[in-house]
Amino acid sequence: MPPTRTTLRMKALTPTIALLAIAGSAFAQDEPAMDSAAPDLDALVEAYFEVWDEMRETGQPTYEEWIALHEKTLAKVDLTTMDRDGLATLYAAGLFNGDEAREAATARVAKLLDQTEEASEDEASLLTLDLLLQGVPTRTNRPTPQAQSEHIAAVLNHPKLHDAVRSGGAMSIGRAITATSRENMETYRDGILALGIMLADASPEMGLDGAIFWQTLERVPDVTEQERETIRLGLVGMLRRSVEATDEDGEPVLGETLAYVRNTLGRMDGAAIRGELIDHPVPEMTITWSSDESMTSFEDLKGKIVVVDFWATWCGPCIASFPKLREMLDYYEGKPVTIVGVTSLQGAVYGLPDQDGPVDCEDDPQKEYGLMPAVMEEHGVTWPVVFTEQDVFNPDFNVSGIPHVAIIDGKGIVRHNGLHPAMPLEEKAEIIDALLVEMGIEPPMPENASPSENQNQNEGPAENKPGG
Repeated sequence: MPPTRTTLRMKALTPTIALLAIAGSAFAQDEPAMDSAAPDLDALVEAYFEVWDEMRETGQPTYEEWIALHEKTLAKVDLTTMDRDGLATLYAAGLFNGDEAREAATARVAKLLDQTEEASEDEASLLTLDLLLQGVPTRTNRPTPQAQSEHIAAVLNHPKLHDAVRSGGAMSIGRAITATSRENMETYRDGILALGIMLADASPEMGLDGAIFWQTLERVPDVTEQERETIRLGLVGMLRRSVEATDEDGEPVLGETLAYVRNTLGRMDGAAIRGELIDHPVPEMTITWSSDESMTSFEDLKGKIVVVDFWATWCGPCIASFPKLREMLDYYEGKPVTIVGVTSLQGAVYGLPDQDGPVDCEDDPQKEYGLMPAVMEEHGVTWPVVFTEQDVFNPDFNVSGIPHVAIIDGKGIVRHNGLHPAMPLEEKAEIIDALLVEMGIEPPMPENASPSENQNQNEGPAENKPGG
């Protein structure tokens, strides 16, 4: 049974932008044949994805071949008679990236608008689709700032936009807003924030829009903490409903975007975003495996300053930063300063000696745990590494990319977050030395510094010691 239209919409949004950049030699084998009978749109889009997946498996298709597949797919439908829902389904599948297809779809939307009652919910939905077709930059469509502004204004100022959001008729509006220019972000700031509040009432199918909007909010100028928190709370409630919602077949309405939306929800509702990370006790991190058997909990590390390095074996920048971490550990030799590398099960292990590629560990945690010591030895990791039940992209620390470093003081309180392990030693030392002084411990003396210089450097931070 083909997936529902909703699932297809959500399935297509993630790869659409990335596929634009695909280039390379033509695939070697002939395309699989598509059913010559005119299918319904769900079946049509599903067949398109099957062909596209096989093209990528058998070669490296070019952009031109991708567009040719679009044209072949769209030849089976009549855009001149299609309704708004049908056009939205094809748009979500990324089938309007070619000039001719986009122009045909735009012409059909214009005709539908002529036939639609003004100031109606249907008009708001059509204007949203028109914005996506004409106002969002693509490889071949570069709207002028003025044209983009007009389309955004038509949507954000529409009296029935909220109704279209509630019903799902404004699907993909999050993508449209995130693609707008900085200038338009400033011009339509109030309308964009109003949309953020509306999205709290959005249908579950629009979960991806809510997740994308949250990322976009960082680009909107002069957002107050109160405005941001109001939008956050509304989106958290909407995304919770969205990740739990299923279609008539019991499948998630978010399709393949479920994981992305769920991860975004986790960060939005995590300690860091709630303002409950810095100067708070370290959030729970359940250790499922540790290279140091004596370490079963972060509670075991109280009394030490802990540099928490979130990483994974597949992460090149993480591996590249290890020499800087070793340098820091050597600098603080003999001081209560340690590093803990934090990762989670990834289903594969990279960087093993005598291995050209990853070792598959899917559904075999013990195998993945067992290979970690060899990875540590290969890369000179002399500090403890732990696997946690929580994902390495830990939502409480707002880890959206790795490597990512947090620093915990001797009392188990998170003092710093979002640092990079490759930052200069001088910058690390400035942070860690201050924490050592709070503990009443003299930091290491920098090379080429006299004892009097070192003492003077420590006097300032000592005055800020709590209760001092």
